[in-house]
Amino acid sequence: MNRRRWMRGFTLVEMLISLSLIGLMVVLLFSGLRLGSKSWDSVEQHAGRNSEVRQVLGFIQRSLENAQPLLQETAEGRKLLFAGEENALEFITPFSAYLGLGGLYLVRLEERSQDGGGQLLLTYWLHHPEVLEGEVDVPEWVSLRDGRSRVDAGAEDEQELREVFGQKVLLEGLEKIEVEYFGTPFGDPEPSWQTEWKEETQMPLAVRLRFEFEDQWWPEIYVGLPQVYGS
Repeated sequence: MNRRRWMRGFTLVEMLISLSLIGLMVVLLFSGLRLGSKSWDSVEQHAGRNSEVRQVLGFIQRSLENAQPLLQETAEGRKLLFAGEENALEFITPFSAYLGLGGLYLVRLEERSQDGGGQLLLTYWLHHPEVLEGEVDVPEWVSLRDGRSRVDAGAEDEQELREVFGQKVLLEGLEKIEVEYFGTPFGDPEPSWQTEWKEETQMPLAVRLRFEFEDQWWPEIYVGLPQVYGS
């Protein structure tokens, strides 16, 4: 009797239950694999984003550390080639291999609003009187001190112009940039943090930059600046 019961096999109900359990296990298995794949992609994207931000902020820090306190002859007298606002600053610095250029450049870093989100925009001019005054396809430089207007590079992709002028979006997804300047403005007895640096005869002692992104927070950057005048 027991032998006949053992040989009769599974019932239809038992088969259906077994198939249902197998199907559920397969669904759970593939759901776990899909979730793990998405998590891995998210980690890779976040790591890539951190690497990109770290590279750009390192470039900014090195550029500021090598800023040159040069003066420019104007109709109103000699003016320092350094100016800063709350969300933009410009200064003279030697370009490294980051952009494949050499020599001294006037660099402007500023926040720019776009439909897809904020950007950190780098604009640069070769430190040469004819270039700063504007050549063919090179927008004329207007100091932050004198009222900045948006600069649009008409021929930024032409190879022959890249060595004298260009623009580059350094970072996307920028929500806000804040820049502060530590020094002794004309007429002040003690150094303090300022939200802008214009009409001064010397560079600030240090610059502090805060970057806020749509998807992450980043520590502040403090950079000490050279104080010896050039010619």
